[in-house]
Amino acid sequence: MRDKKNVYNSFKDFISQYLTDDGFRETIDNGNFVFVDNYLVTNKAMTRLGVEERLGQKRGSIFQNNEQNSSTASRSAEIKDLYKRFESELEILEMETVSFSQLAWAHMVRCNCKSEMIFRAKTGLSEKIYKGIKNGSINEPEVTTIMKICVGLGLHYLHSLQLFEKAGYDLINSSFKLHKFCNFLLRVHPNMTIYDFDDAIGEYKNVVRK
Repeated sequence: MRDKKNVYNSFKDFISQYLTDDGFRETIDNGNFVFVDNYLVTNKAMTRLGVEERLGQKRGSIFQNNEQNSSTASRSAEIKDLYKRFESELEILEMETVSFSQLAWAHMVRCNCKSEMIFRAKTGLSEKIYKGIKNGSINEPEVTTIMKICVGLGLHYLHSLQLFEKAGYDLINSSFKLHKFCNFLLRVHPNMTIYDFDDAIGEYKNVVRK
């Protein structure tokens, strides 16, 4: 039976453990974890991730609800939708010459976030950022701004890395603590919400200030 102190029901508790426990951080950074039924599991702990669906965002497998997908017709339609999404995402990954703003806008179109109201609700970003992306004038945004776009739109890890690269950031090879932390968040929490990110970045700032 697992020790209850090693089961983190709070994402914030997990972030705190990652930031303050060198051994635990090394385990995660080395990729020594697996996802099991929406839990992140290491040999020492398990963390419940993505407990709630917020802002109406649905992530992960499109076959989450077996009851709703019991009919052959429904399953067939979802497979076709998955294939279309795959084609759309592959097309975006192959966009090599576009700017940050152009790539961000392409993701916003694909994720049905062209509307300013929807974009701001999902990302928590300002009207200025939205208009800057739309008119192509933002190409060197802050790291936290890019993170909110990635999280709010529910971008795949590879799409997120690509978006950071367009803004001049190399999350994987960077030596900056904030960059490493953001890479960690994107890798270990595919169901992260804006609220989770706000909690995580708040905890990061608290630890850095100490």
